[in-house]
Amino acid sequence: MTLAAAAAPRPAEIDASGWGWRHAGRNAWALRGIDLHVDPGERILLLGPSGAGKSTLLLGLAGLLSATGGAESQGRLLLDGRPPVDSRDRVAIVFQDPDGVLDPRMRIGATIAEALVAHRMAGRRAAAEQARALLTEVGLDPALAARYPHQLSGGQRQRVGLARALAA
Repeated sequence: MTLAAAAAPRPAEIDASGWGWRHAGRNAWALRGIDLHVDPGERILLLGPSGAGKSTLLLGLAGLLSATGGAESQGRLLLDGRPPVDSRDRVAIVFQDPDGVLDPRMRIGATIAEALVAHRMAGRRAAAEQARALLTEVGLDPALAARYPHQLSGGQRQRVGLARALAA
C-alpha cells in the first residue's frame, strides 16, 4: 500500500447555497448567488475567465477568507456540513505558481518533510522517507528529493507543490 493510499483522508462534500463574497474595499461582489453541491469523491472542473471568482471560491472552501475589515459574505458555504474555517485541516491549495511555497534554499525533500513534521504527521527521520514516497505518488522520481527548486522544471515544481499539499 502506498503512503498516499494509507494516509488519504475521506473525500469531502461541498455545499454552497446562495453563497457570495465581497472583498474589503470593493463595491462589487467577487461572487454572488453560488449554488453548488459536490458529492464526496465527485470531481468537477472550475473554469472561467480571469477575475471570474475561481480563486475566491477556492479560498472560501479552504477557510482562508475572513469577513473582517469590510469584507462580506452571504449565503452558506459548507465543507462536510461545517463552515470551511472549521475544516482547514482537510483542505490544501496548490496555486498556479508553486514557487511561493518552495524555499529556494531548501532541498525538495526537506520542503516536503517540513510540512509533514509541522502537521505532526511524522518525526524528522520518518518524514524524509515519507517525502520520497509522496514524490513517487505525484509521479516524480524520489531522487529529486536531493535537488533544489531551481534545478526542476516548472511542471516538476508544480508536482512538488502538490506533494507538499498532500503532506499537509
